[in-house]
Amino acid sequence: MSQKRNFKKLLVILVTVILLASWATLSMAGFAADLGKNEAVQEGEERPIVFLPQEPRFVAVSTPDGQSFLVVRRRINVYQPRPKQITIPVTAVNLASGGELKLLQLVVSDKSGRVRLKLTPNATLESVADLAFNKEELLTFFEQSGKPGFTTLTEKSYAQPVVVPVGDLGLEEGDSLTLLITATFGNANLEQQTTAETLVAVTSLPSRPNWYAGDGHIHTSWSDGGSWNTPNRRAADAKADGFKWIIITDHEDLIRRNGGWSSYVSEINAAQSNNGIVVAPGAEIGCVQIQGDESSPELGHALGYRLKESATSIPKNKYYTPQNLINAINNHNYPYSYPVIAHPYHGTIWQDWSVTGFRAIELISCQWNANSSTISRWVSLLRAGLSNTIAGKGFVVGVGNTDAHYFHTPGSDGASWIYAPNYSSTNRAAVWDAIKMGRVSAAGAPNFGAFAINGCAQGSVVRVPAGGSFTFTVVRQPMSLWSCVKFEIINANGNVVKTVNNPGPETRISWTAPSQDWFYFVRFVFQDPEGINSEVWANPIFLDVY
Repeated sequence: MSQKRNFKKLLVILVTVILLASWATLSMAGFAADLGKNEAVQEGEERPIVFLPQEPRFVAVSTPDGQSFLVVRRRINVYQPRPKQITIPVTAVNLASGGELKLLQLVVSDKSGRVRLKLTPNATLESVADLAFNKEELLTFFEQSGKPGFTTLTEKSYAQPVVVPVGDLGLEEGDSLTLLITATFGNANLEQQTTAETLVAVTSLPSRPNWYAGDGHIHTSWSDGGSWNTPNRRAADAKADGFKWIIITDHEDLIRRNGGWSSYVSEINAAQSNNGIVVAPGAEIGCVQIQGDESSPELGHALGYRLKESATSIPKNKYYTPQNLINAINNHNYPYSYPVIAHPYHGTIWQDWSVTGFRAIELISCQWNANSSTISRWVSLLRAGLSNTIAGKGFVVGVGNTDAHYFHTPGSDGASWIYAPNYSSTNRAAVWDAIKMGRVSAAGAPNFGAFAINGCAQGSVVRVPAGGSFTFTVVRQPMSLWSCVKFEIINANGNVVKTVNNPGPETRISWTAPSQDWFYFVRFVFQDPEGINSEVWANPIFLDVY
Protein backbone atom coordinates (compact mmCIF):
# COMPACT_ATOMS: atom_id res chain seq x y z
CA MET A 1 0.00 0.00 0.00
CA SER A 2 2.88 2.31 0.89
CA GLN A 3 4.50 1.72 -2.51
CA LYS A 4 1.22 2.48 -4.30
CA ARG A 5 0.81 5.75 -2.36
CA ASN A 6 4.37 6.75 -3.16
CA PHE A 7 3.84 5.92 -6.83
CA LYS A 8 0.66 8.08 -6.91
CA LYS A 9 2.52 10.98 -5.25
CA LEU A 10 5.32 10.65 -7.75
CA LEU A 11 2.83 10.59 -10.63
CA VAL A 12 1.08 13.74 -9.36
CA ILE A 13 4.40 15.53 -8.97
CA LEU A 14 5.47 14.47 -12.46
CA VAL A 15 2.20 15.67 -14.05
CA THR A 16 2.40 18.95 -12.11
CA VAL A 17 5.96 19.56 -13.31
CA ILE A 18 4.95 18.84 -16.91
CA LEU A 19 1.95 21.21 -16.67
CA LEU A 20 4.04 23.94 -15.07
CA ALA A 21 6.70 23.56 -17.73
CA SER A 22 4.08 23.76 -20.47
CA TRP A 23 2.48 26.82 -18.89
CA ALA A 24 5.87 28.51 -18.56
CA THR A 25 6.69 27.76 -22.18
CA LEU A 26 3.37 29.16 -23.37
CA SER A 27 3.68 32.21 -21.12
CA MET A 28 7.18 32.99 -22.36
CA ALA A 29 6.05 32.47 -25.94
CA GLY A 30 3.23 34.94 -25.40
CA PHE A 31 5.58 37.42 -23.74
CA ALA A 32 8.09 37.07 -26.58
CA ALA A 33 5.35 37.51 -29.17
CA ASP A 34 4.15 40.64 -27.40
CA LEU A 35 7.60 42.20 -27.23
CA GLY A 36 8.63 40.86 -30.61
CA LYS A 37 11.75 39.20 -29.17
CA ASN A 38 11.71 36.63 -31.88
CA GLU A 39 14.14 35.62 -34.58
CA ALA A 40 15.42 38.32 -36.90
CA VAL A 41 12.98 38.94 -39.74
CA GLN A 42 14.08 39.55 -43.30
CA GLU A 43 11.89 41.49 -45.66
CA GLY A 44 9.92 38.96 -47.66
CA GLU A 45 6.33 38.93 -48.84
CA GLU A 46 4.80 42.37 -49.28
CA ARG A 47 1.10 43.16 -49.19
CA PRO A 48 -0.64 46.32 -50.36
CA ILE A 49 -2.22 48.54 -47.72
CA VAL A 50 -5.91 47.88 -47.22
CA PHE A 51 -7.40 51.32 -46.68
CA LEU A 52 -10.22 51.86 -44.22
CA PRO A 53 -13.45 53.56 -45.24
CA GLN A 54 -14.03 57.08 -44.01
CA GLU A 55 -16.00 56.91 -40.79
CA PRO A 56 -19.10 59.15 -40.91
CA ARG A 57 -18.79 61.69 -38.12
CA PHE A 58 -22.04 63.59 -38.64
CA VAL A 59 -25.67 62.58 -38.97
CA ALA A 60 -28.36 64.51 -40.85
CA VAL A 61 -32.00 63.79 -39.91
CA SER A 62 -34.85 65.26 -41.94
CA THR A 63 -38.34 66.39 -41.08
CA PRO A 64 -41.18 64.25 -42.52
CA ASP A 65 -41.37 66.36 -45.69
CA GLY A 66 -37.64 65.88 -46.35
CA GLN A 67 -37.05 69.63 -46.72
CA SER A 68 -35.48 70.52 -43.35
CA PHE A 69 -32.47 68.85 -41.76
CA LEU A 70 -30.90 68.77 -38.34
CA VAL A 71 -27.16 67.99 -38.49
CA VAL A 72 -25.19 66.94 -35.39
CA ARG A 73 -22.04 64.98 -34.61
CA ARG A 74 -22.56 61.25 -34.18
CA ARG A 75 -20.05 61.19 -31.36
CA ILE A 76 -18.45 63.80 -29.12
CA ASN A 77 -15.34 62.99 -27.10
CA VAL A 78 -14.97 64.88 -23.83
CA TYR A 79 -11.38 64.72 -22.63
CA GLN A 80 -11.80 65.70 -18.99
CA PRO A 81 -13.54 63.86 -16.10
CA ARG A 82 -16.66 65.21 -14.43
CA PRO A 83 -17.56 67.69 -17.16
CA LYS A 84 -19.98 70.38 -16.03
CA GLN A 85 -21.23 71.05 -19.53
CA ILE A 86 -21.04 69.57 -23.00
CA THR A 87 -20.93 71.65 -26.15
CA ILE A 88 -22.85 70.20 -29.09
CA PRO A 89 -22.46 71.82 -32.52
CA VAL A 90 -25.96 72.03 -34.02
CA THR A 91 -26.87 73.03 -37.58
CA ALA A 92 -30.39 73.45 -38.91
CA VAL A 93 -30.63 73.50 -42.71
CA ASN A 94 -33.38 74.41 -45.18
CA LEU A 95 -33.25 72.47 -48.48
CA ALA A 96 -36.60 73.75 -49.75
CA SER A 97 -36.23 75.65 -53.01
CA GLY A 98 -38.53 78.49 -51.98
CA GLY A 99 -40.51 79.95 -49.11
CA GLU A 100 -39.50 81.15 -45.69
CA LEU A 101 -38.60 78.62 -43.00
CA LYS A 102 -37.72 79.14 -39.36
CA LEU A 103 -36.03 77.11 -36.68
CA LEU A 104 -38.49 77.67 -33.86
CA GLN A 105 -37.15 75.56 -31.02
CA LEU A 106 -34.29 73.25 -29.93
CA VAL A 107 -34.71 70.82 -27.04
CA VAL A 108 -31.89 68.66 -25.66
CA SER A 109 -32.87 65.73 -23.48
CA ASP A 110 -31.31 62.52 -22.22
CA LYS A 111 -32.49 58.96 -22.83
CA SER A 112 -34.72 59.08 -19.76
CA GLY A 113 -36.64 61.96 -21.34
CA ARG A 114 -35.34 64.57 -18.93
CA VAL A 115 -35.04 67.95 -20.67
CA ARG A 116 -31.59 69.43 -20.12
CA LEU A 117 -31.84 72.49 -22.33
CA LYS A 118 -34.56 74.35 -24.25
CA LEU A 119 -33.84 77.14 -26.71
CA THR A 120 -36.16 79.23 -28.90
CA PRO A 121 -33.89 80.56 -31.69
CA ASN A 122 -36.74 81.67 -33.96
CA ALA A 123 -34.03 81.87 -36.63
CA THR A 124 -34.79 82.33 -40.32
CA LEU A 125 -33.19 79.67 -42.53
CA GLU A 126 -32.37 80.56 -46.10
CA SER A 127 -32.57 77.88 -48.77
CA VAL A 128 -29.32 76.06 -49.58
CA ALA A 129 -30.85 74.00 -52.38
CA ASP A 130 -28.40 75.60 -54.80
CA LEU A 131 -25.52 74.07 -52.81
CA ALA A 132 -26.91 70.72 -51.67
CA PHE A 133 -29.80 68.92 -53.31
CA ASN A 134 -30.04 65.93 -50.97
CA LYS A 135 -28.88 64.50 -47.67
CA GLU A 136 -25.72 62.95 -49.12
CA GLU A 137 -24.53 66.23 -50.64
CA LEU A 138 -25.34 68.05 -47.43
CA LEU A 139 -23.19 65.70 -45.36
CA THR A 140 -20.13 66.20 -47.57
CA PHE A 141 -19.98 69.79 -46.35
CA PHE A 142 -19.61 68.55 -42.80
CA GLU A 143 -17.32 65.61 -43.49
CA GLN A 144 -15.04 67.82 -45.64
CA SER A 145 -15.08 71.24 -44.06
CA GLY A 146 -12.76 72.67 -46.72
CA LYS A 147 -15.34 72.01 -49.44
CA PRO A 148 -16.05 75.10 -51.59
CA GLY A 149 -19.37 76.63 -50.57
CA PHE A 150 -19.02 75.48 -46.97
CA THR A 151 -19.02 79.02 -45.59
CA THR A 152 -22.05 79.97 -47.66
CA LEU A 153 -23.97 76.99 -46.33
CA THR A 154 -23.30 77.93 -42.72
CA GLU A 155 -24.21 81.58 -43.31
CA LYS A 156 -27.61 80.58 -44.71
CA SER A 157 -28.29 78.02 -41.96
CA TYR A 158 -28.48 78.04 -38.18
CA ALA A 159 -25.02 76.92 -37.06
CA GLN A 160 -24.37 77.37 -33.35
CA PRO A 161 -22.78 75.55 -30.41
CA VAL A 162 -25.36 74.41 -27.89
CA VAL A 163 -24.03 74.22 -24.32
CA VAL A 164 -25.78 71.52 -22.28
CA PRO A 165 -25.37 71.36 -18.46
CA VAL A 166 -24.48 67.85 -17.21
CA GLY A 167 -22.63 68.53 -13.94
CA ASP A 168 -25.30 66.74 -11.89
CA LEU A 169 -24.47 63.43 -13.60
CA GLY A 170 -20.94 63.15 -12.21
CA LEU A 171 -19.64 61.61 -15.42
CA GLU A 172 -16.27 59.90 -15.00
CA GLU A 173 -13.67 58.70 -17.48
CA GLY A 174 -15.08 55.70 -19.33
CA ASP A 175 -18.71 56.83 -19.02
CA SER A 176 -20.92 57.64 -21.98
CA LEU A 177 -24.20 59.47 -22.42
CA THR A 178 -26.70 59.68 -25.28
CA LEU A 179 -28.31 63.06 -25.83
CA LEU A 180 -31.37 63.67 -28.02
CA ILE A 181 -31.64 66.94 -29.93
CA THR A 182 -35.13 67.77 -31.17
CA ALA A 183 -35.63 70.64 -33.60
CA THR A 184 -38.96 72.26 -34.46
CA PHE A 185 -39.13 73.86 -37.91
CA GLY A 186 -42.03 76.01 -39.07
CA ASN A 187 -43.48 78.30 -41.70
CA ALA A 188 -46.85 79.97 -42.21
CA ASN A 189 -48.52 76.65 -42.99
CA LEU A 190 -46.86 73.90 -40.99
CA GLU A 191 -44.66 72.99 -38.03
CA GLN A 192 -42.55 69.83 -38.12
CA GLN A 193 -40.11 68.15 -35.77
CA THR A 194 -37.12 65.88 -36.13
CA THR A 195 -34.75 64.33 -33.58
CA ALA A 196 -31.08 63.37 -33.83
CA GLU A 197 -28.86 61.53 -31.35
CA THR A 198 -25.33 62.33 -30.18
CA LEU A 199 -23.21 59.90 -28.17
CA VAL A 200 -21.00 61.66 -25.63
CA ALA A 201 -17.97 59.67 -24.45
CA VAL A 202 -15.84 60.78 -21.49
CA THR A 203 -12.25 59.85 -22.22
CA SER A 204 -8.76 61.34 -21.90
CA LEU A 205 -5.73 61.90 -24.07
CA PRO A 206 -2.84 59.45 -23.69
CA SER A 207 0.24 60.64 -21.83
CA ARG A 208 3.73 59.85 -23.12
CA PRO A 209 6.98 61.53 -21.97
CA ASN A 210 8.20 64.21 -24.43
CA TRP A 211 5.25 63.65 -26.81
CA TYR A 212 2.65 66.42 -27.13
CA ALA A 213 -0.66 66.39 -29.00
CA GLY A 214 -1.91 69.38 -30.94
CA ASP A 215 -3.64 70.62 -34.07
CA GLY A 216 -1.97 72.65 -36.81
CA HIS A 217 -4.96 73.81 -38.91
CA ILE A 218 -7.55 75.83 -37.01
CA HIS A 219 -9.88 78.64 -38.09
CA THR A 220 -11.24 81.28 -35.76
CA SER A 221 -13.44 84.38 -35.76
CA TRP A 222 -10.76 86.00 -37.93
CA SER A 223 -12.06 84.02 -40.93
CA ASP A 224 -14.60 81.20 -41.15
CA GLY A 225 -14.26 79.50 -37.78
CA GLY A 226 -17.48 80.89 -36.31
CA SER A 227 -17.91 84.25 -34.61
CA TRP A 228 -17.75 82.64 -31.14
CA ASN A 229 -14.45 80.86 -31.86
CA THR A 230 -11.96 83.60 -31.05
CA PRO A 231 -8.28 82.60 -30.83
CA ASN A 232 -8.60 82.69 -27.04
CA ARG A 233 -11.66 80.40 -27.12
CA ARG A 234 -9.82 77.97 -29.40
CA ALA A 235 -6.83 77.93 -27.07
CA ALA A 236 -9.02 77.46 -23.99
CA ASP A 237 -10.87 74.54 -25.61
CA ALA A 238 -7.60 72.91 -26.65
CA LYS A 239 -6.10 73.28 -23.18
CA ALA A 240 -9.23 71.92 -21.47
CA ASP A 241 -9.02 68.82 -23.65
CA GLY A 242 -5.34 68.21 -22.85
CA PHE A 243 -3.73 69.46 -26.07
CA LYS A 244 -0.42 71.27 -25.63
CA TRP A 245 -0.18 73.29 -28.84
CA ILE A 246 -2.29 74.65 -31.67
CA ILE A 247 -1.54 76.63 -34.82
CA ILE A 248 -4.18 79.18 -35.87
CA THR A 249 -4.40 79.22 -39.67
CA ASP A 250 -7.07 81.66 -40.78
CA HIS A 251 -7.44 82.59 -44.45
CA GLU A 252 -4.99 85.33 -45.45
CA ASP A 253 -7.52 87.51 -47.28
CA LEU A 254 -9.81 87.58 -44.23
CA ILE A 255 -6.91 88.23 -41.87
CA ARG A 256 -6.05 91.22 -44.09
CA ARG A 257 -9.69 92.38 -44.19
CA ASN A 258 -10.31 92.03 -40.45
CA GLY A 259 -7.32 93.94 -39.11
CA GLY A 260 -4.14 92.65 -40.67
CA TRP A 261 -1.29 90.32 -39.79
CA SER A 262 0.13 92.42 -36.94
CA SER A 263 -3.17 92.57 -35.07
CA TYR A 264 -3.78 88.88 -35.74
CA VAL A 265 -0.39 87.94 -34.26
CA SER A 266 -1.05 90.14 -31.23
CA GLU A 267 -4.36 88.42 -30.49
CA ILE A 268 -2.76 85.01 -30.85
CA ASN A 269 0.08 86.05 -28.55
CA ALA A 270 -2.53 87.00 -25.94
CA ALA A 271 -4.28 83.64 -26.35
CA GLN A 272 -0.99 81.85 -25.67
CA SER A 273 -0.29 83.99 -22.60
CA ASN A 274 -3.81 83.49 -21.23
CA ASN A 275 -3.93 79.71 -21.60
CA GLY A 276 -0.45 78.37 -20.93
CA ILE A 277 -0.06 76.28 -24.09
CA VAL A 278 1.70 77.05 -27.36
CA VAL A 279 -0.63 79.03 -29.63
CA ALA A 280 1.19 79.91 -32.86
CA PRO A 281 0.17 82.14 -35.80
CA GLY A 282 -0.07 80.66 -39.29
CA ALA A 283 -2.24 81.20 -42.35
CA GLU A 284 -4.09 79.29 -45.06
CA ILE A 285 -3.30 80.67 -48.53
CA GLY A 286 -4.83 79.66 -51.86
CA CYS A 287 -3.00 79.59 -55.19
CA VAL A 288 -4.40 80.23 -58.67
CA GLN A 289 -3.74 79.32 -62.27
CA ILE A 290 -2.80 82.82 -63.42
CA GLN A 291 -0.51 84.93 -61.25
CA GLY A 292 -2.31 87.99 -59.87
CA ASP A 293 -5.74 86.94 -61.19
CA GLU A 294 -7.84 85.81 -58.23
CA SER A 295 -10.73 84.99 -60.56
CA SER A 296 -8.67 82.32 -62.35
CA PRO A 297 -9.17 78.69 -61.22
CA GLU A 298 -8.00 77.94 -57.70
CA LEU A 299 -5.39 75.17 -57.64
CA GLY A 300 -5.14 74.34 -53.95
CA HIS A 301 -4.33 75.63 -50.48
CA ALA A 302 -1.08 75.72 -48.52
CA LEU A 303 -0.55 76.50 -44.85
CA GLY A 304 2.16 79.03 -44.07
CA TYR A 305 4.08 77.85 -41.00
CA ARG A 306 6.56 79.91 -38.96
CA LEU A 307 5.96 83.05 -40.96
CA LYS A 308 7.73 86.18 -39.73
CA GLU A 309 5.68 87.40 -36.80
CA SER A 310 7.06 90.94 -36.92
CA ALA A 311 6.11 91.39 -40.60
CA THR A 312 3.27 93.68 -41.59
CA SER A 313 2.00 91.35 -44.32
CA ILE A 314 2.25 87.77 -45.56
CA PRO A 315 1.84 86.12 -49.00
CA LYS A 316 -1.56 87.04 -50.45
CA ASN A 317 -4.43 84.64 -50.93
CA LYS A 318 -5.35 83.78 -54.54
CA TYR A 319 -2.46 85.76 -55.95
CA TYR A 320 0.36 83.28 -56.61
CA THR A 321 0.64 80.29 -58.91
CA PRO A 322 1.40 77.05 -56.98
CA GLN A 323 5.20 77.10 -57.23
CA ASN A 324 5.38 80.82 -56.59
CA LEU A 325 3.22 80.42 -53.47
CA ILE A 326 5.56 77.71 -52.16
CA ASN A 327 8.51 80.01 -52.83
CA ALA A 328 6.81 83.01 -51.21
CA ILE A 329 6.12 81.08 -47.99
CA ASN A 330 9.66 79.69 -47.84
CA ASN A 331 11.16 83.14 -48.38
CA HIS A 332 8.91 85.01 -45.95
CA ASN A 333 10.98 84.05 -42.89
CA TYR A 334 13.88 82.19 -44.51
CA PRO A 335 15.25 79.73 -43.44
CA TYR A 336 12.54 79.09 -40.84
CA SER A 337 9.20 79.40 -42.63
CA TYR A 338 7.82 76.44 -44.59
CA PRO A 339 4.65 75.40 -46.49
CA VAL A 340 2.27 72.53 -45.76
CA ILE A 341 -0.05 71.24 -48.49
CA ALA A 342 -3.56 71.37 -46.99
CA HIS A 343 -6.31 68.75 -47.55
CA PRO A 344 -4.67 67.58 -50.81
CA TYR A 345 -7.45 65.27 -52.01
CA HIS A 346 -10.68 66.73 -50.65
CA GLY A 347 -12.24 70.13 -50.25
CA THR A 348 -10.07 72.39 -52.41
CA ILE A 349 -7.86 69.75 -54.00
CA TRP A 350 -4.17 70.45 -54.69
CA GLN A 351 -3.77 70.39 -58.47
CA ASP A 352 -0.05 70.83 -59.23
CA TRP A 353 2.29 68.09 -58.00
CA SER A 354 5.20 69.33 -60.08
CA VAL A 355 5.95 71.89 -57.35
CA THR A 356 8.96 71.49 -55.09
CA GLY A 357 10.01 73.01 -51.79
CA PHE A 358 7.00 72.26 -49.56
CA ARG A 359 7.89 70.58 -46.30
CA ALA A 360 4.75 68.74 -45.23
CA ILE A 361 1.41 67.40 -46.40
CA GLU A 362 -1.79 66.73 -44.47
CA LEU A 363 -2.23 62.94 -44.42
CA ILE A 364 -5.35 63.40 -42.32
CA SER A 365 -7.48 66.53 -42.60
CA CYS A 366 -10.91 66.61 -40.99
CA GLN A 367 -10.87 62.79 -41.15
CA TRP A 368 -10.31 59.81 -38.92
CA ASN A 369 -8.65 57.73 -41.63
CA ALA A 370 -6.33 58.66 -44.49
CA ASN A 371 -7.37 57.98 -48.07
CA SER A 372 -5.40 55.95 -50.59
CA SER A 373 -4.65 58.88 -52.90
CA THR A 374 -2.99 60.87 -50.13
CA ILE A 375 -0.85 57.99 -48.88
CA SER A 376 0.15 56.94 -52.41
CA ARG A 377 1.20 60.51 -53.18
CA TRP A 378 3.13 60.77 -49.91
CA VAL A 379 5.02 57.53 -50.51
CA SER A 380 5.97 58.61 -54.03
CA LEU A 381 7.27 61.92 -52.66
CA LEU A 382 9.29 60.11 -49.98
CA ARG A 383 10.81 57.77 -52.57
CA ALA A 384 11.63 60.59 -55.00
CA GLY A 385 13.39 62.51 -52.24
CA LEU A 386 15.18 59.57 -50.59
CA SER A 387 18.72 60.49 -51.70
CA ASN A 388 18.23 64.06 -50.45
CA THR A 389 16.84 62.76 -47.17
CA ILE A 390 19.86 60.50 -46.63
CA ALA A 391 22.05 63.52 -47.36
CA GLY A 392 20.34 65.40 -44.51
CA LYS A 393 18.10 67.66 -46.58
CA GLY A 394 14.81 66.61 -44.99
CA PHE A 395 11.69 65.02 -46.40
CA VAL A 396 7.96 65.60 -46.90
CA VAL A 397 6.46 65.16 -43.45
CA GLY A 398 2.96 63.73 -42.93
CA VAL A 399 0.79 65.62 -40.43
CA GLY A 400 -2.74 65.30 -39.07
CA ASN A 401 -5.00 68.32 -38.59
CA THR A 402 -8.69 68.96 -38.02
CA ASP A 403 -9.09 72.01 -40.30
CA ALA A 404 -11.38 73.19 -37.52
CA HIS A 405 -14.28 75.38 -38.60
CA TYR A 406 -17.67 75.90 -36.96
CA PHE A 407 -18.35 72.31 -35.99
CA HIS A 408 -14.93 71.11 -34.87
CA THR A 409 -12.93 71.58 -31.72
CA PRO A 410 -9.12 71.47 -31.94
CA GLY A 411 -7.85 67.92 -32.42
CA SER A 412 -11.31 66.39 -32.78
CA ASP A 413 -10.95 65.22 -36.39
CA GLY A 414 -7.22 65.17 -36.97
CA ALA A 415 -4.27 65.80 -34.66
CA SER A 416 -0.50 65.51 -34.59
CA TRP A 417 1.65 64.08 -31.83
CA ILE A 418 5.08 65.73 -31.85
CA TYR A 419 8.26 64.54 -30.13
CA ALA A 420 9.66 67.67 -28.48
CA PRO A 421 11.89 67.11 -25.42
CA ASN A 422 12.45 70.88 -25.20
CA TYR A 423 8.73 71.76 -25.19
CA SER A 424 7.48 74.57 -22.98
CA SER A 425 4.26 76.53 -23.10
CA THR A 426 6.08 79.52 -24.63
CA ASN A 427 8.50 77.68 -26.94
CA ARG A 428 6.86 77.90 -30.37
CA ALA A 429 10.16 76.96 -32.01
CA ALA A 430 9.96 73.51 -30.39
CA VAL A 431 6.65 72.88 -32.17
CA TRP A 432 7.77 74.34 -35.51
CA ASP A 433 11.01 72.33 -35.45
CA ALA A 434 9.43 69.02 -34.42
CA ILE A 435 7.01 69.21 -37.34
CA LYS A 436 9.72 70.25 -39.81
CA MET A 437 12.02 67.43 -38.70
CA GLY A 438 9.29 64.81 -38.99
CA ARG A 439 9.13 63.98 -35.28
CA VAL A 440 5.41 63.51 -35.83
CA SER A 441 2.62 60.95 -35.75
CA ALA A 442 -0.51 61.97 -37.66
CA ALA A 443 -3.74 60.87 -35.97
CA GLY A 444 -7.45 60.90 -36.77
CA ALA A 445 -8.90 60.58 -33.28
CA PRO A 446 -5.99 61.51 -30.98
CA ASN A 447 -4.81 58.02 -29.99
CA PHE A 448 -1.03 57.67 -29.69
CA GLY A 449 1.32 55.52 -31.76
CA ALA A 450 5.01 55.91 -32.55
CA PHE A 451 8.11 53.86 -33.31
CA ALA A 452 11.90 53.99 -33.23
CA ILE A 453 14.72 52.12 -34.99
CA ASN A 454 17.73 51.35 -32.84
CA GLY A 455 16.46 53.95 -30.40
CA CYS A 456 16.27 56.72 -33.04
CA ALA A 457 13.03 58.68 -33.32
CA GLN A 458 10.81 59.23 -36.34
CA GLY A 459 12.38 61.47 -38.95
CA SER A 460 15.87 60.10 -38.23
CA VAL A 461 18.40 58.72 -40.69
CA VAL A 462 19.95 55.57 -39.22
CA ARG A 463 23.18 54.15 -40.63
CA VAL A 464 23.19 50.32 -40.86
CA PRO A 465 25.28 47.75 -42.75
CA ALA A 466 23.64 45.84 -45.60
CA GLY A 467 22.34 42.56 -44.22
CA GLY A 468 22.92 43.72 -40.67
CA SER A 469 20.36 43.56 -37.89
CA PHE A 470 18.36 46.45 -36.50
CA THR A 471 15.41 46.70 -34.13
CA PHE A 472 12.00 48.29 -34.41
CA THR A 473 10.48 49.46 -31.13
CA VAL A 474 6.78 50.17 -31.66
CA VAL A 475 4.69 51.79 -28.91
CA ARG A 476 1.01 52.54 -28.79
CA GLN A 477 -1.37 54.01 -26.25
CA PRO A 478 -5.09 54.38 -26.96
CA MET A 479 -7.42 56.86 -25.37
CA SER A 480 -9.58 55.37 -22.66
CA LEU A 481 -12.50 53.40 -24.16
CA TRP A 482 -10.40 52.70 -27.27
CA SER A 483 -8.17 49.72 -28.14
CA CYS A 484 -5.36 49.19 -30.64
CA VAL A 485 -6.54 46.59 -33.17
CA LYS A 486 -3.21 46.29 -35.01
CA PHE A 487 -0.17 48.04 -36.35
CA GLU A 488 1.53 47.54 -39.70
CA ILE A 489 5.13 48.20 -40.68
CA ILE A 490 5.18 49.62 -44.21
CA ASN A 491 8.26 49.90 -46.44
CA ALA A 492 9.47 52.27 -49.15
CA ASN A 493 7.39 50.44 -51.74
CA GLY A 494 4.28 51.46 -49.82
CA ASN A 495 3.58 47.82 -48.94
CA VAL A 496 2.91 46.15 -45.60
CA VAL A 497 5.76 43.87 -44.54
CA LYS A 498 4.73 43.09 -40.96
CA THR A 499 1.38 43.08 -39.12
CA VAL A 500 0.97 42.69 -35.37
CA ASN A 501 -2.62 42.22 -34.20
CA ASN A 502 -3.81 43.34 -30.76
CA PRO A 503 -0.33 44.51 -29.77
CA GLY A 504 0.84 45.21 -26.25
CA PRO A 505 2.03 48.65 -25.15
CA GLU A 506 5.52 48.05 -26.59
CA THR A 507 6.64 45.65 -29.29
CA ARG A 508 10.23 45.00 -30.36
CA ILE A 509 11.00 43.34 -33.67
CA SER A 510 14.45 42.45 -34.99
CA TRP A 511 14.90 43.04 -38.72
CA THR A 512 17.52 42.46 -41.38
CA ALA A 513 18.64 45.53 -43.31
CA PRO A 514 18.14 45.60 -47.10
CA SER A 515 20.98 46.13 -49.56
CA GLN A 516 20.04 49.73 -50.44
CA ASP A 517 18.95 52.94 -48.76
CA TRP A 518 15.40 52.45 -47.54
CA PHE A 519 12.69 53.68 -45.18
CA TYR A 520 9.84 52.35 -43.05
CA PHE A 521 6.80 53.89 -41.45
CA VAL A 522 4.00 52.50 -39.29
CA ARG A 523 0.22 52.61 -39.45
CA PHE A 524 -1.84 51.97 -36.30
CA VAL A 525 -5.54 51.11 -36.30
CA PHE A 526 -7.54 51.93 -33.16
CA GLN A 527 -11.16 51.10 -32.45
CA ASP A 528 -13.78 52.45 -30.05
CA PRO A 529 -16.49 50.38 -28.31
CA GLU A 530 -18.96 51.04 -31.14
CA GLY A 531 -16.54 49.56 -33.68
CA ILE A 532 -15.48 52.91 -35.21
CA ASN A 533 -11.92 52.83 -36.55
CA SER A 534 -9.34 55.60 -36.52
CA GLU A 535 -5.74 55.58 -37.72
CA VAL A 536 -2.37 56.93 -36.63
CA TRP A 537 0.42 57.25 -39.23
CA ALA A 538 3.91 57.46 -37.77
CA ASN A 539 6.39 59.32 -39.97
CA PRO A 540 9.26 57.36 -41.52
CA ILE A 541 12.70 56.46 -40.27
CA PHE A 542 15.29 56.22 -43.04
CA LEU A 543 18.13 53.71 -43.42
CA ASP A 544 21.49 54.86 -44.76
CA VAL A 545 22.74 51.43 -45.86
CA TYR A 546 26.49 50.89 -46.34
